[in-house]
Amino acid sequence: MGVVTGHLDVCTRYQSGGGGRSFLRILSNQLQIIEYYSSDDVLDSNTNATTTADTWYDVYIRTEGSHMEVWRALQGEPLEKVLETDDVSTTQCNNLVLTSWYDNQPSFDNVRVLKARSTASSFSDDFSGGLGDWSQAGSWSTTNDFAENTNPSSSWQYILRDQAHTDGVFRCTYTLDSRSTAGTPYALIEVRGATDFSDLLRIGFYDEFARVYERLDSTNYQLAQDTNVDSALDQAYDVTVVLEGDHIEVWRGVAGGTQTRIFAEDGLNVLEGERVRLVAGPYTYAIFDDAALEVPDPDIVAYEYNGSNELTKATHNAEPEVSFVYDALGRMITLQQTLDQTTYTSTIQYRYGGKQYQMFRDHPAGDALITYVHNHDGRLRSETLGFGASTTEFHYSGTRIFYEETVAGETTKGMSYVHHPMWPIGTVLADIAGTDPSTGDYRYYARDAHGSPRGVYDDAVALLARQDYLPYGQFCLAAGAATNIGFTGQRRAPSGMYQFPLRDYDAGLSRWTTRDPLGMADGLNMHAYAGGNPASYADPEGGSAVAVIGAAVLGAFGGAATQYAQECSWLSTLAGGLLGAGTGAATAVAGLAAAGALAAEGTLSAVAGFGGSVTAGIAIGAGEGYFTKIKGDSHRLFLAPALDRVCVPYHDGSIAGKKGIANPEDSRR
Repeated sequence: MGVVTGHLDVCTRYQSGGGGRSFLRILSNQLQIIEYYSSDDVLDSNTNATTTADTWYDVYIRTEGSHMEVWRALQGEPLEKVLETDDVSTTQCNNLVLTSWYDNQPSFDNVRVLKARSTASSFSDDFSGGLGDWSQAGSWSTTNDFAENTNPSSSWQYILRDQAHTDGVFRCTYTLDSRSTAGTPYALIEVRGATDFSDLLRIGFYDEFARVYERLDSTNYQLAQDTNVDSALDQAYDVTVVLEGDHIEVWRGVAGGTQTRIFAEDGLNVLEGERVRLVAGPYTYAIFDDAALEVPDPDIVAYEYNGSNELTKATHNAEPEVSFVYDALGRMITLQQTLDQTTYTSTIQYRYGGKQYQMFRDHPAGDALITYVHNHDGRLRSETLGFGASTTEFHYSGTRIFYEETVAGETTKGMSYVHHPMWPIGTVLADIAGTDPSTGDYRYYARDAHGSPRGVYDDAVALLARQDYLPYGQFCLAAGAATNIGFTGQRRAPSGMYQFPLRDYDAGLSRWTTRDPLGMADGLNMHAYAGGNPASYADPEGGSAVAVIGAAVLGAFGGAATQYAQECSWLSTLAGGLLGAGTGAATAVAGLAAAGALAAEGTLSAVAGFGGSVTAGIAIGAGEGYFTKIKGDSHRLFLAPALDRVCVPYHDGSIAGKKGIANPEDSRR
């Protein structure tokens, strides 16, 4: 936008009815922060911040209490702070106003308002010792460390928690008790509830079916019902409710087991609420436990570094700071945090350069000791938790793990992996549970262009798991079955770090734990992931980043060649492969959950001691994916639903390290 004559006003705090207002004034020769009651009061000005006609600018305005600051740059360029004041007295707002004065003809685009929460909205309650912040209607007891109603009547009985929320994930466990005398006993989970319950989202679990409702202006609208989802009496079930704008998903499974998605609905009208409620129906004994709401809480992040770009201290929200110590080779060797006046320390020892040998943790959460054994070539050979409590051994085909076996006491568990033969990142296409792959159950991975699994399906095309990631690999949503494969298709260790071939990656810190073994191949910061550009690049080994689109095209050629060798024409297969790869990569860069590029045949040959061989082929297309599976003489083809949901990061990464809008990767990381 440009100013020729007069000026533009961007009013971020406007009180109607004669109240005050504070705003950014844009003139051709300067920018100003102005507060107006009876006349204009210039709180700050900058004559170096001029505005050129017919030129687009990106503008960011942040207000917090009496503080207001303005950041600006040419469109697409890094923002710079141009104005700042702590003298704003207009602290209330009921309007956002964009005003053009005199002969201006401005253009505005991509207008967004981000409302920060001053306190966290997440909570977790296991009802040990009481209801805590929950109020109740009816008679409820927590004597057994869960919430249960003790005297059902003809009316609903419920526990209620006041908690403002919009998007997020709600989890709990429920049971319909056999003492219920209702003809149709049921339990309800209500989220995004208005104070008077006139608006809300309701999930009902009945003994013979399940339903999803939206209540709008005190009227109930049924969104979906499934008579195949019943609730056996005295059986505990785990539930996960995913809230994303106008989209809701409901996952359910037997307590402690794997959850599957039972509902996925779009077009919701109730997008926010003030309350969460758990309800027992008339004459129904219901039990609720482990209720938790996980939402993107406001980020207040501070980082400190030494002269070698090594992260030495991190503070996130109200959590105690974590400090880090490195050795002379730039390897992270100590993590320390103080909780409840107790200091916990994790120490890491290394072998083969950047390979972790042992991690010892005295924190009450997690395994106290993890020991890794590597081959002479750096490949992980075994992983032992504790002092021999369980040991996992890994078997390779080239550089890729094709089988892992875990022994814990007298229990042995196995998992085999099918890989794409040419894809450089995210090579795992399927896993097979059990020590004998020929009789195991297949799970198929739908991946994005970065190779990260976004959906996991079974033979019947049922969605078993969903995983959404922030740009640097942190989980922003995980539902359903657990998997060992995560960000960019790498194995996630019990420590929470990702084990790449050359070094380990901490997604929570958005950094490698050791320096780049290739030196400054990706820039001066040898701890940064993919040169600080995880949208366009991925690092398949922990050494040098590769362009995501290039990886997708390479995968397409591999898949095309395999399909041609089987039964398809070269021209159609190659065209489809390139189209799938291009679409998958492009949409993934845009932040969507594409499923990658076309068909590939992965061969898993048994090693001595297992016998036989397994061949599995999988085709994964962008948007809608075709899975092909070959087992012995059987050949099945089925269509996998499109992965149409996307993780929207809850922070605005335009300004690094600013309160409430923290960027997980600032300019030094």
